[in-house]
Amino acid sequence: MKTPIACALNRRRLRAGSAALLLLWAVPALAQDIQIVAGSTTPIMPLTGEHFQAQVGETYFTAPTVSASLSRFGVMGTDLGYPLRVGDRVLFFFGDTVGAYRNGDRYFSSRGNPVGVGDSIGYFPAGDLSRCRYVPDLLDQLARGVSQPSADASGCPTLSFFQNLARGSDEHVFKPLVIAGLAADEGQGTFRVPTGVIHHNDRVYLFATTKLQEARPAGAFWLQSILAKSDQSPALWSDANPPAFTRLFTVTAHASIDDPANPPAFADEPGKFMAVQAVVAEAGQAADRGWTRLLPRELQNTDVALLFGRGWNVDRSDLYLAAFAMRDIEAGPAKWFYYAGNGRWTANERDAAPLLGADDVSHPSVTWNQALGQFVLLRGGTGRIVAQFAAAPWGPWSAPLTVISATDEWVTQLLHQPGRDRLVQSLVKIYNRDGSLLALPDDERGVPYNPNVLDQFTENADGSVTLYYTLSGWNPYQVFLMRSTFRRAPRR
Repeated sequence: MKTPIACALNRRRLRAGSAALLLLWAVPALAQDIQIVAGSTTPIMPLTGEHFQAQVGETYFTAPTVSASLSRFGVMGTDLGYPLRVGDRVLFFFGDTVGAYRNGDRYFSSRGNPVGVGDSIGYFPAGDLSRCRYVPDLLDQLARGVSQPSADASGCPTLSFFQNLARGSDEHVFKPLVIAGLAADEGQGTFRVPTGVIHHNDRVYLFATTKLQEARPAGAFWLQSILAKSDQSPALWSDANPPAFTRLFTVTAHASIDDPANPPAFADEPGKFMAVQAVVAEAGQAADRGWTRLLPRELQNTDVALLFGRGWNVDRSDLYLAAFAMRDIEAGPAKWFYYAGNGRWTANERDAAPLLGADDVSHPSVTWNQALGQFVLLRGGTGRIVAQFAAAPWGPWSAPLTVISATDEWVTQLLHQPGRDRLVQSLVKIYNRDGSLLALPDDERGVPYNPNVLDQFTENADGSVTLYYTLSGWNPYQVFLMRSTFRRAPRR
């Protein structure tokens, strides 16, 4: 039962939303004008992994990677890679990182889980990524029949991971991401991973899932997400002073699903912000972009965080929008506003309205791109990676534009296609702690997923804009650094 104060607050918010509705279409709907430049999507370098592998026609090619993540940091494989630029470094927050340690001339599964799984944080120096063409050059040479190609990687950054200097002899080199203050029923095990990051007041704020309901073969359901805060400035992070986080509050939670084969609809359910991507806009930026009068009165004339969330059902969800004033970043959801559609805002997460009218949103990445003057959404969607654009956070969002499909030539060359290539999870044998050979899932099909856009881009001479993003491949279980180029459609 709502208190009189809560009812009054909701009435005030609804009045603000009704006024905003009259102005909703004042924001120009230019998003449909954005096109992808044909052939522009390609990996530019393997971000993680010990070896690069490619199968082009009958030629199987391998070469050591620039980052050499296994021999340098004990990272056999990983995924995700949410980027955050802080000063002269770009940080990457990886999930479910599979670790191994070296003993003599062999690598063994790290202490802990059977294959030493933990989240990790990597970084490389910020710089011009347009000069990195390692993968395109290699694939071009292989396509021309050069069986032993060589490519210049000098324009590509070298990824490092924060190290655990206090590690034992049977632990991997990288420092696992640890969140202090978790309750007994919360954890950072498999599939409980980072989902987004914010840099504010010299601290990093990390969204992460901490509870999971496995529902094989139906899939899995996230049951809780939280916000954590770094204990120290990211500018001070080093191997001697590695990142450490402390839990702040629960972002959202959902009860266990009674019938996993028939999960409930999202319409009136909580748990719509299990995975959160944040875009921070200063007060002046929000005004310049025409959003101010469409925001709740409490968020006008202040720096604001725009939160794009997907729901608890890992396999099926739409995209949802929430917002809070940056001054309230540690206040919790009591200070959040949820977009309820048609210019209305609500204090109740259950009333958050879907933004896209889709149920196949997976691993969304949302950024604001100044050159395009648009929000850019990259996400998974029914067997492909798509892009959508909007001039305002609530839309209207453009129709999905295919960026990557499972049949793209580079996908079939770099991700495992069972029965068609020789690609494997690891060219370096990994052993169990009893000395037996670790069986890796080499037969599973490689799938492109989880695109995460970096907050940097290249404006090209022809007016097009090249975006850079991370992309996971499942098999091999590594992360690529990607590029795709977009432009406005020519005026008719």
